[in-house]
Amino acid sequence: MKLFVISSLLLFMIFAPASPATALGLWDMVKENQSVYLVSIEGKGPLPPWNPFESPGIEEIYITYPYNETHERVVYCYNDGIIHEKILPKCPKCNQTLFNITAWNTTKVLEEYQWGLENYLPTLPNNWSNHITDWVLLMDESSVVIRLYQDYISTSAYVLFECHNPSNVTCEWNPPKLKIPPPYPTATTSTTNPRQEDKKTCGPALLVGLTLAPLTLRWKRRGM
Repeated sequence: MKLFVISSLLLFMIFAPASPATALGLWDMVKENQSVYLVSIEGKGPLPPWNPFESPGIEEIYITYPYNETHERVVYCYNDGIIHEKILPKCPKCNQTLFNITAWNTTKVLEEYQWGLENYLPTLPNNWSNHITDWVLLMDESSVVIRLYQDYISTSAYVLFECHNPSNVTCEWNPPKLKIPPPYPTATTSTTNPRQEDKKTCGPALLVGLTLAPLTLRWKRRGM
């Protein structure tokens, strides 16, 4: 009888349905009224995320916090549940400013972004509504930038959505861009594991590269 009970318990543990995975989300990592320098969220397709702040497609979130006058604290959270921290020297050329995420009207940001998913992406060629490979969200004190990539390693094609002015949010979608260097090393580039120490260059350098890129031929919702 005892052997039967043990066997039944083992079978239940093996074949019992696993509980559904919880989506990795920004709000799980940031406390209310906590100041940060930068938020970066990276995810995978094939569909654009409906809510990029909390999506099943998120693969990694990293947030840069203040530490002292010369260093900052970077917290990395991966979709496999691993979290680790690094204390890194501040980027002298990044001109970072502390901000509180709650200062952003994220409801307005999501409304404008989701409007574009339903009304702008379907008007583009190459099936942007249903076929992307990667996406990136960057947030700082003055902007929220979302890039949707199609085959970024080979063509670097992306669509850009951006918002400015946290207290009075204004947003716009931009036409597809081509042949722009991706935010990650290409398959032919010698690189190390992203969880190793040299990842410290990804955050501020990536923000500058994305937010300062020339933006031409802008398509504005209110200009339609």
